[in-house]
Formats: sequence, structure tokens, C-alpha cells
Amino acid sequence: MGDATLDRQSIAALTVGAMTPCMRLYAFLGEEIVKHLDEDYTKSTYHEWIKKYSSKDFQSATLQVEHLLDTLAENLAEDDVSKLGRLYSQAMTLELEFFSAQPKCQCALLPFVRRQVDGIDASYLLIMDFDFTCSVMDSCSPLANASIQAAMQRVESDSARCHQISGLELRKRWESLEKSYGENYSKLIDVIEHQDGLHSFLERLSEFEVQANSAVIEQEVFDGLKLEDAQEEGHNVVFQEGCPNFLRQISLHNNVTAHVISVCWSKSYIEGALSEEGLDFIEVHSNEFITNGSSTLGGIKRLVETPFDKERVMKELIRNADGLLGPIRSIFIGDSVSDILCLLEADLGIVIGSNPRLQRVTEAFGVTLLPLYKGVVSQVQLGNLEFTKNAGILYTVRDWHEIQAFMISNLGYSAKTPP
Repeated sequence: MGDATLDRQSIAALTVGAMTPCMRLYAFLGEEIVKHLDEDYTKSTYHEWIKKYSSKDFQSATLQVEHLLDTLAENLAEDDVSKLGRLYSQAMTLELEFFSAQPKCQCALLPFVRRQVDGIDASYLLIMDFDFTCSVMDSCSPLANASIQAAMQRVESDSARCHQISGLELRKRWESLEKSYGENYSKLIDVIEHQDGLHSFLERLSEFEVQANSAVIEQEVFDGLKLEDAQEEGHNVVFQEGCPNFLRQISLHNNVTAHVISVCWSKSYIEGALSEEGLDFIEVHSNEFITNGSSTLGGIKRLVETPFDKERVMKELIRNADGLLGPIRSIFIGDSVSDILCLLEADLGIVIGSNPRLQRVTEAFGVTLLPLYKGVVSQVQLGNLEFTKNAGILYTVRDWHEIQAFMISNLGYSAKTPP
């Protein structure tokens, strides 16, 4: 009898889970749309639709359904909870695709991303950070662990390897470096209010990052690691939800080129991660291990270590955007303090997630963070139809789904035919 009850509860939860995204999305759209309309919108073709889904009754009903879903899910087995999550996500994706598929009555819903500007073909440079922007964790620990595992697997009697430290000693060194980095980085952020300005703070941060990399090299953390091992470790990267799909969609548009600029220690690691997801078309600008034959020597080709390095690479990409049709607009997506100069340099700087350290820096140095959708609407209301770079303003999103909703439908006027 108990199993039958649980089965009924599971079926009910899955059913409500498939229905809830529809109500939540309609409630959200109704509430957001009505904010930007005149009080008297009865002449609108959709006034009945807007009135219904922005009403307090519908908002209340949506909350009740969500509460019911939470209640039904409380005693589900782990497998059923996982199934419920996938079903909810799929239902929400289908709802979003329904709205994205609707015919447009104008050239673009959002004025920043469009196929043409003033009748001239437009091109876009999509530039991203990698750690915590594309991936769910940073690259430092996976690369260090790959090196530790490689050291542990070495044959002790191999005379060519006898000078290298053991895996256990390497782990101790790495844990000490990791702890020291975290403590000192926190101290650097703690005194941010005493800095003369953003560039002064970033200079101190840059010095800190360079010293931290020097310590990693001095401790021979990556001595003996093979580039193939780094690339193989990249195959295990878990991406942020929605990121790979968005980037694959971007590849279908011939007016967009994509780049990654990262302070990661290994370009091979990032390329391995991108390759695993079929994203080889993205060009990576990062550091790389110094090798002797197939194995590393512990050193790093230090090409992109600081916020200023990232900004320099980005400016070079913009300046050398050969083969792109103008005008060229730049979009940078990042999540951390090291991204701030690139975010501010871009025509559109998008902050993904809610990094408290980045928020503290932006607040300390007068950088405004606006939710992307509301920010776009405010620009339109101010008459800024081109939506070009606005000094000191960055736009925030919760996840890659928001970015896709903002960009994809408006870049679709000359999409390549999928292979």
C-alpha cells in the first residue's frame, strides 16, 4: 500500500512538474510586460492576455502550484527527484522555444543584437572568460590533481624521473599553495575601500596573481605533466547549464566569432573541454605549460595572468577583427574581478552569476550593475537605439538561458545551414 501511495505521489509530482513551468513563465511575462506599458493598454491586441497573466489571481495561483510541487517532491526517491528536475527543465525549454518561434514584427526585439545596423551588415565578437563563466568550477584544482595523479603513477625506478617529487609531496605543496592563495586574496579584497581607484586596485591584484603563479612554478606543481593529460582532464569539465547549447547555436551564425580569454594555466585544458562539447570553433587565448618533448618542465608560458593582460588581448581582437563585416560590436561575458576591464571595454559587458567579490569591487568603484532585460528597456526608453557601450554600466544575468534568450533570436537573419 505504501509503495502504491508513493507511486501515485511520484506521478502527481511529475505531472505538476511538467505544468509548473508554463504557469511560472506566463506569470513572469505578464508581470514584466505590464511594467513597461501605459496604464491604459486596452487598445493593445494582447490586452486580455496581459490582463489575465499579470493579475494578482494568476500570480497567486502560480505560487500555489509551485508550493504544491514542493510538497509533492518532499518524499520522492533520489531518482524521481532527478527525473523531476529534467522534466521541469525540458518543459521550460519548450515554453521558451515556443515564444522564440513566434514571428517578429520588427527587425529585432532588442536593439543591440541585430543583423544590420543602419542598413549595413553587422558583426559581433563574442568573448568569454572560462572558469566559472563557462565551467562550474575553476581549472586550478583539476589541473593540480591531474599532475598529482601523474606523479603517483610514475615508476619509481625510472631514472629519468627520479629527480621529480612524489605525488604525496606534490599534494602537500599544492594544498599549502591553495590555502595561502585563498587567505591572501581575501585580505586583498578586504582593504578595497582604501584603494585610490579601480586601476590602482587592479595593479595590486595583478602583482598578487603574478606572484601566485611564480610560487606554483617554484614549487614544481606541474613538473612532468603531459599536455595530453591536461587536455584529457579538460574532457571532464562540467559546463554551466545552457552554455554549450548556446555556443553551438552561435556557431550557426556567420556574423559572430567566438573567443575565450582566460588566466587558466593551460590552453590545452580549455581546448580539451571545448572539443568534448563540439565547440572547437572557439579560439582560446590563455597560458600554457612549457614542455620538453611530451612532458612539461613545471614552467608556464605566462601570456594572460592579469586583468590588464585580458584587456590587452581583447583590444587586440577588436583591432584585428579581419574578415568581419562592419560595424563590429563586442560582447564580453565574465563572472569575476579579473574580468572587469574586459567587461567595461566591451560594447556590452554581461556579468553571469552573483560573485560577491565582483559585486563588492563594482560597488566600491562606482560601476553600475543592471539586470540585462531591464537595462535594455531603459536604454530604449532613453532613445539609445544602438545600445552601444555605456561607460560604467554592466548587465547581469542569472544563467546562460538568459543570454540565449537575449541574443539568439536576434542573430538569426543569416544563419548558416547546420551541417
